[in-house]
Amino acid sequence: MLGSRPFVEYIDLGNLQYLGQTLKEGLRLHPPVGGTTRVMVKDEDLGGYVVPAGTSVNISWYILHRLQNVWLEPEKFDPDRFSPDAKSSNSGVQSAYFPFSLGPRTCIGQTLAQFEARVVMARLLQEFELTLLPGQNEIQHEARLTLRPKGGVLCTLKRRGENHFSQ
Repeated sequence: MLGSRPFVEYIDLGNLQYLGQTLKEGLRLHPPVGGTTRVMVKDEDLGGYVVPAGTSVNISWYILHRLQNVWLEPEKFDPDRFSPDAKSSNSGVQSAYFPFSLGPRTCIGQTLAQFEARVVMARLLQEFELTLLPGQNEIQHEARLTLRPKGGVLCTLKRRGENHFSQ
């Protein structure tokens, strides 16, 4: 907990467990990139289909993060699915969650991006209450270099402890 301190220390990030769960769930539903393409280096059996070496395979993180046979209520925003208790009982989820890719081609900025996001989230939520404007419940995505909310996300900010609003 930050309390009234106007800064976030490194040690705070490890203590903000629910904030981390919220970030992971946000990245599951809204990954930074919609997917990637990989070339098979050897013949591989995928679900009874042999995919020959040299074949380009498209992997959609957006779809993978919403598979009903992996995620319970996949369209629901539920940070508790990343709680320590849920992690131990959901080993299949770990292999279906990788918003920054995996293996030798994982994003080199993943750790920095997650640290920055948690610092910004902690400070923003410490200072403001955010409320989505009407009509913001169903976010549509558009793919550019990154995956973005089409038209942005509109919300109202209210400074904590005050009664005035600004947009």
